[in-house]
Amino acid sequence: MTPLLEQFISESRDFLPEINEKLMRLETEAGNAQVMNELFRLVHTLKGNSGLFDFPEMTRVLHACEDLLDAVRDNRASYSESMADCLLEAMDFSGMLLDEIESSEKIDSKHARMSVELTASLLHLIESKQESNKAVGLAQKNDRSTIFKLPNELDSDLRKRLYCAIVNDSLPVVYIEYAPESECFFKGEDPFFQVRQIPEIVWRSIQVTSPDFDIKHIDPYQCGLKFRILCRAEASELQELFRYTPEQVKIISLTPEDLLPFDRIKFPEGIQAERTDQTLDELGEGEVLALTEEQTIALREILCAQRDVLAQADDVPWLKGRLRSVAVALTAIHRALGRIDSIPMIEAALNDALAHETSAPLQEWLEKHAPETALISTALEENADFEPKFGRRAEDVICGPKTLKVDQEKIDRLMALIGEMVVAKNSLPYLALRAENQFGSRELAREIKTEYAVINRIAEEMQDAIMQVRMLPVSFIFQRFPRLVRDISKRLGKQVTLVMEGENTEADKNIVEALADPLIHIIRNSLDHGIEKPDAREASGKSKAGRLTIRAGQESDRVVIEITDDGRGVDPEIVKRKAYEKGLIDEIERERMSDREAVNLVFAAGFSTAAKVSEISGRGVGMDVVRNAVEKVNGTVVMESDNGKGTRVLLSLPLSMAVTNVMIIESNNQIFGVPMDTVVETVRVSESAIRVIKKRQAAVLRGRIVPLLSLNRLLGIGTRQRLDDDNKYAALVVRIRGEQVGVLVDNFHETVDIILKPVNGILSGLNAYAGSALLGDGSVLMVLNPKELV
Repeated sequence: MTPLLEQFISESRDFLPEINEKLMRLETEAGNAQVMNELFRLVHTLKGNSGLFDFPEMTRVLHACEDLLDAVRDNRASYSESMADCLLEAMDFSGMLLDEIESSEKIDSKHARMSVELTASLLHLIESKQESNKAVGLAQKNDRSTIFKLPNELDSDLRKRLYCAIVNDSLPVVYIEYAPESECFFKGEDPFFQVRQIPEIVWRSIQVTSPDFDIKHIDPYQCGLKFRILCRAEASELQELFRYTPEQVKIISLTPEDLLPFDRIKFPEGIQAERTDQTLDELGEGEVLALTEEQTIALREILCAQRDVLAQADDVPWLKGRLRSVAVALTAIHRALGRIDSIPMIEAALNDALAHETSAPLQEWLEKHAPETALISTALEENADFEPKFGRRAEDVICGPKTLKVDQEKIDRLMALIGEMVVAKNSLPYLALRAENQFGSRELAREIKTEYAVINRIAEEMQDAIMQVRMLPVSFIFQRFPRLVRDISKRLGKQVTLVMEGENTEADKNIVEALADPLIHIIRNSLDHGIEKPDAREASGKSKAGRLTIRAGQESDRVVIEITDDGRGVDPEIVKRKAYEKGLIDEIERERMSDREAVNLVFAAGFSTAAKVSEISGRGVGMDVVRNAVEKVNGTVVMESDNGKGTRVLLSLPLSMAVTNVMIIESNNQIFGVPMDTVVETVRVSESAIRVIKKRQAAVLRGRIVPLLSLNRLLGIGTRQRLDDDNKYAALVVRIRGEQVGVLVDNFHETVDIILKPVNGILSGLNAYAGSALLGDGSVLMVLNPKELV
């Protein structure tokens, strides 16, 4: 993939969410001219960028979006919900094409039909119906369900040969009806050349489409012809050939029945004259000698775009492609203007530019010989704000925003190196200890400790700087929710007001991306099961429109996301009954369980209160997926609900997973790490304070009963935990899914920052371990995963 294409994909990924967000805003702020202008600029830029590549399907749709938005700006059309739907669908289509470009670096011509249909839908919304009616009619021409009859001038022998080609030889036979636009010459199109590219033509006919055709008054600037052709090419090959003008062509793969002889055949409607006695090679090209004011403006903009391209730096790998592109554009312009004598000069300038690998020859020729050059120069001098639609001036490129986009892999690599540096600097205290104890050099030990303090400060600052680069605002995922809420609420027939707060809260990129799926599941469940329909809300004394609030904030070293709705809430009794029926709890737990505990049973695997499966939710996996996804990034999720009044879901996640703070513990003469975000406290429990409840050890800590588990037993080591000199056990109290559990160990050690590496190979199936890390002395530390271990 070329750097230019990579940049296009990256920028487009940024543009599409912004466009969607502004389309949503305009539904409530239809008169906001500033938002409309920003939206128009984004769509215009995206269309212009796509035009640099061979992506006509995308460019066509974006151009129609631009036309529609321009009509709204000029009060020729009114922004409405149906318009927003159509524009959002166009952005979804562009996003789908972008995915295909990213995976294969091209767009399959099969998308041309959808592109034309979307374009027709967009243009149909403009009050001026001329273009929209044309597009709609052409978009429907490829519909094979309509009655189709071949032209009656096809003789029986030709029909018979084609019939045998399909039946006996399994060869394709395709009928093509190509009706170029009347203004096609001004667009640089050559219908005659296009038709000559059709392979294996077996029959062709050219018709005049004008109802009042008169050779004495023919307009040489207009194309009034229709081409009818039979060929033996594949339909897919022809779609690729006409992919830039699919709205002008009808391509129908014939069946044997289409070729069977029949008598009752009429000429196609609107055809008044035939020109079947003249070959394509004998037909000349249209000659354009004058331009309208609108065409002059368009020409100026195209030439400005070529000047901007040539003004860019020459030291790029794609220089030759850029030069050829400019030459093609200039050649097309001069051919359309009838200045055929200029084409050899353009080719000469191109060859000179390619030979010396510089844009100068083409720049010089463009300044001296290109049409409208003086007009362009005057416009640029007299109007400092003049900016062509199809590109930016060179000085705009130089004075661009001072930001630099960097591939995520490079940032991750830099973070990994910082991690290695952290591990390396952690070895200095061990060296100082050895220098003092083993070699008896206290002075050397002191110097090592001094250098350690300096290196530690630098490493921490570098680590913090890299962490800031990796940080993303949660708006990165919040921006997709207005569209999600809008579409789902419409489908469910509900009215919902979405409120988002704290969108500037930042967290590590990996954490932010991990939030996307859980939040989508929660929002879908809230819209489907939580918020009621308008009539039900009115009956219960609520407003017709439900309120869904998504709030983000930072608490200490964690990011907290809160999703609240004012819907029907969750009935804890129903949850208990469903959980009991599914065997998730027994009768005793059902009786003892609090309402808060019951509500959180919705996160159990396979749990669902939905009476039937819907495409929105109710498959019994959504909330389980939420819990698993959140816990995978060391987060927690808790639900609170007030039956009849609403539900609150709280997600708490670490700000970053790049560096993990762990406590080192000892058990059976081995050391292990425990992530500090799960640790509540460390205590010493006397043997006499331990009680057995339901065959399990427990102790009363800070006024509550805490179950106690032996780490040796959990790891299958088999030996009893060691007592200290005061006949007490070391207990590490951890929080697992909102509950506190005491894990008995042999001893506690210091806490350290580590770079946690996932366990690979044969050990990857051991869920009891979260990963491993290197300590300063070079030893490997296995880090426990309390959520799986307990």
